[in-house]
Amino acid sequence: MGKNIFLISPHPVYPVLDGASRRIDGFCRYLSLQNHRITLFSPSSVSHFAKNTGFAANIEYVNFEAKYKINYFFNPSLARLLKNRIASKPDWIILNFPYLAKTVLSIAQRYSVPVHLDEHNIESLRFKEMGRPLVSLFVDFFESYAIRKSKSISVTSVLDYEYIKKRFSCEPVLIENFIDTDKFFPVNSEKKRELKNKFGVDAGKIVLYFGNFTNISTQEAYKIICQQISSDLFDINPQIKILIAGRGVKSCKNPSKNIIMVGELEKIEELIQIADLVIVPIVSGGGTRFKILEALGCGVQVLSTPKGAEGLNIGDDEGLRISSIQDFPKKISDFLNTVSDDSRREFISSKVNSKYGFDNVFKKLDFL
Repeated sequence: MGKNIFLISPHPVYPVLDGASRRIDGFCRYLSLQNHRITLFSPSSVSHFAKNTGFAANIEYVNFEAKYKINYFFNPSLARLLKNRIASKPDWIILNFPYLAKTVLSIAQRYSVPVHLDEHNIESLRFKEMGRPLVSLFVDFFESYAIRKSKSISVTSVLDYEYIKKRFSCEPVLIENFIDTDKFFPVNSEKKRELKNKFGVDAGKIVLYFGNFTNISTQEAYKIICQQISSDLFDINPQIKILIAGRGVKSCKNPSKNIIMVGELEKIEELIQIADLVIVPIVSGGGTRFKILEALGCGVQVLSTPKGAEGLNIGDDEGLRISSIQDFPKKISDFLNTVSDDSRREFISSKVNSKYGFDNVFKKLDFL
């Protein structure tokens, strides 16, 4: 018999446009497929939820208000809804991110409902690495409380696992980020040409950077592309174009001759599928990068900084190469001079799916 599970997110899940929403949507869909009854609490709009899930019979969506930044930590709207609905006696509450810990855990404890905390990153460390020590201390207060009070915890990488085990003397569950193989898969050369025509891209070689541009680490990477990578790459080969897309990106005047601002897309997989290379010039942040897994799932090779590839168990022969920012332009050119045919794409995709495929990752949730 399935269980009654509440999933709670402090930010919109639908439409799925970034790694955080991708992970929460994955939790929701996997648990639904296991015949659990799911109630998803999120600030997403009902119309976007319907479009993405089709209102599956065992999934209910509950929208709460989050008008102000303080609502990321203290949310009276969520508290009211949770108190009204907790009478249905959920078997578990899955809390995504530690921010709403004070709001959620106090109610859960009152009704003796166990809470599972899913740590997408070690949030306090993420802010510390971004040079925001005061924010880091503030977040650490909520994060420490959430880790100590939750019945169980999951993390996305071995590095995060070791950090929590050492600092809090508890053993989290390692549930890596995953590849949605229904969306992220290789296409053949003919389909690639068709998608290029759809986007109006006629470049000889396409380099792609995508992400959630509301995140500071993504904004930093974009600045690096504009200020350090694009000009040197143009000098090496002006025919190579860099496409920029993701949540928070607006279609606008291109900042340089070899950068094309695509904008925000709901089907980012189609843009990945036409790329010859995905770059990840990330210098801060935490967790593991969905963008790397999704690119490799499409059979597209990835060039990343050591920070960008942190926590991933993927080798050079599996499509992921590591480089310093200074060497990115030359490494991009070298990459694009090698042949990557349909069989190579299929190989890269199959290798990463064997480790990070949807079912392989989420079966670790069966302890709930």
